[in-house]
Amino acid sequence: MTTTKSRLTPEESKELMRDIKTREKNLWISILLSTDQALPLLSQHLTGSDLALLTGLPETAESLTDILLSIDPNKKILERIYRSLDPLPKEVTFIHGQWLQARNAFVTANLYLVHYFCPAWIKEKPFFEDAIQEGTIGLITTVNGFDLDRNVCFSTYAKYWIKQYIRRYLENHRDTVRRSVHLHEMRKKISRTRQCYYAQHGCDPLPEEVAEKTGLGLKKVGNVDSAFSWGVISTDQINDEGDKLGDSLPSHYPSVDELIDEKKVYESLDRSLDRLGERDRDILKSGLEGQTMKDISARYTVSRQRVQQIQQEAIKKLRFATKAA
Repeated sequence: MTTTKSRLTPEESKELMRDIKTREKNLWISILLSTDQALPLLSQHLTGSDLALLTGLPETAESLTDILLSIDPNKKILERIYRSLDPLPKEVTFIHGQWLQARNAFVTANLYLVHYFCPAWIKEKPFFEDAIQEGTIGLITTVNGFDLDRNVCFSTYAKYWIKQYIRRYLENHRDTVRRSVHLHEMRKKISRTRQCYYAQHGCDPLPEEVAEKTGLGLKKVGNVDSAFSWGVISTDQINDEGDKLGDSLPSHYPSVDELIDEKKVYESLDRSLDRLGERDRDILKSGLEGQTMKDISARYTVSRQRVQQIQQEAIKKLRFATKAA
């Protein structure tokens, strides 16, 4: 079953999910039985008695598949092995296409969950579409890792992953200065601790008390606070010497004097190159402009060694001409 409506009933959802898991299992079995290329990669992820199942193929294919499904819930190993197969057996390609078709049909039928769990305030922001894309990746992760045997509602499981991906996207992109996700997590933990303390005692806790209650340590609490205490500094701000802050910042652009000096160097170089013959001048100038020996030799139909000799001879001529002048 791969055809979908805008919404699926719980029964249809379970049926399509079973279809996805069945095709996924068939894909693993076909990979194990149709090629030996996957065995070296699989041996990196198996240990002990599980590794011994590799030598018992094809009799152990189904047992080995069940183990691989349990250790690869997000299908990273499966996708890596599939991309490494060269050439791709036709049977594997066909079953992989069926599995993707069923999975994408399920994702499409549940895209409404991404919009439903997306925070309301994001919907008016310019990065709304990017956040929805991240939420969709979370939905795909949900489909890959969902287990019908756990008797958990799919939307409940999807809520965690969709919100997780959207939150990580916002934490990585909403600030001008990017801070790592774990810093945001620690900041939330510290903020909750301070709010609870204030509600109970009517005053803000000391840093030592926050460190004790969160278990992060006094130094780490201070580092998190300092990481989020930066304000916006204007380049028009006046420093202690009475100058604008922007004037004291180093510039990545050359000054007027540097541009004039650079122009004089190029004019002097052009006058020197005019003393050479046309071919010598062009070959030497091409090398100075960064062209490779291969390109220059192809243009003049000579070997690379000959191009190098011509360049060295041209440099010697320039030296003698400079000394004579």
